[in-house]
Amino acid sequence: MRLAATALVLSLVAVACSSAHAPTPLSISHCGFVYTLRASGGATHIGSCAGSLSATAQQVTVRAGQTFEIDSVTEAATGLPDMNAPVSSDPAVVALVRVFGQGGNGKYRAIAAGAATLVTSTIYCNGGPVDPTATTRPGSPRLRVCPVVRVQVTG
Repeated sequence: MRLAATALVLSLVAVACSSAHAPTPLSISHCGFVYTLRASGGATHIGSCAGSLSATAQQVTVRAGQTFEIDSVTEAATGLPDMNAPVSSDPAVVALVRVFGQGGNGKYRAIAAGAATLVTSTIYCNGGPVDPTATTRPGSPRLRVCPVVRVQVTG
């Protein structure tokens, strides 16, 4: 399934892919951004237009106590998320409060001053170490640990 999804993404990128970002499925993008970060300051697309994540994460700055959401791109045909909600490298700085959207979206709270990287395990990663905890089917691409966004929390 993931291999077929990879082939589909690659073929659509060559033309122009059409993806919906949750929670507003009527909002259609002609790029395949992997995630959308929504905070009080607005929305930011994460990942390349080609539908992949870089080995270097984008950075955002939030205040302690602030909440924000990260929504996965969803398949237009099925409404299912392509990605899982990222997890925090340091839950004492940025905590995952809630996972929703069939596992693709996450709500986060900035807990304390510091920095944390939100990461995910995916085949859509340009670099990053192989995820030793992930199981893949024989012949399928190996999952890699990708930084999604680096969150700097100020006091």
